[in-house]
Amino acid sequence: MSLPPAEPVVGMARPPAAAIAAIAVAPLLFVLGAVLAGIGVLALGIVLLVLGLALGVLDYLGGAPSRLAQRIPGRPADPESEARLVNVVEGLCVAIGVSMPEIRVLRDPACNAVVVGGPRAPVLCCTSGLLDALDRMELEAVVAHELAHLKRGDPARAALATLAAGALLLVSDAATRMVAHLSGEDREVLADIGGARVTRYPPALAAALGKLATNGTRPAALDAVARRATAGWWIAPLAEAEPREPIPGRLDLELRIAACNEL
Repeated sequence: MSLPPAEPVVGMARPPAAAIAAIAVAPLLFVLGAVLAGIGVLALGIVLLVLGLALGVLDYLGGAPSRLAQRIPGRPADPESEARLVNVVEGLCVAIGVSMPEIRVLRDPACNAVVVGGPRAPVLCCTSGLLDALDRMELEAVVAHELAHLKRGDPARAALATLAAGALLLVSDAATRMVAHLSGEDREVLADIGGARVTRYPPALAAALGKLATNGTRPAALDAVARRATAGWWIAPLAEAEPREPIPGRLDLELRIAACNEL
């Protein structure tokens, strides 16, 4: 099976129309309330103004990318004790053509990695369990996968998804599947292909995913909002983001491993 065209690496992910529509609700209510108040329908206008303002604030508190990045309880990578990770990220950023993200390490035995934050200030977070479990080639494969998300513009799409979920992220696990769906059901598969194109050694990614499949992948330190928002973004998506029924274009971890071995 030959590698597909380079589009999965360089192609920009399309913003989800549903997310854009959901984000527009708060300002629309605010503007409509102002218009109604201005033409004399004062009571209804004030209600809509307050509702729009409250919804906007809750959307920001729940879904703002910068706030979500702050909820991942990692610390900045140490350039000395974690030089291997820093060097791998620096080298692959040059190879892929993306700006250097902030690198954080989450002290947790789970094996996983994720890119969070807004498109202009991305944060790459790797768990200490991942760093302990992978050799250098496997770590390069995982980092290349995560940087492929940046190259495709996935953080921008994810930011729209979390802003669309907004207040729901604060109160309900129903937001988990909503964010995962709006972020793109095929995002991890496309990042697998993008990362493999850069490293030119798909077996390393297959080996890394195999280690993730046999170890715990859910970081225990995530709070409820961070878990709901990011469940579908980790290289091994958390169980909450998995659909009950198969979705075309989405592959589970075992099928992704098999696909890497066929590249």
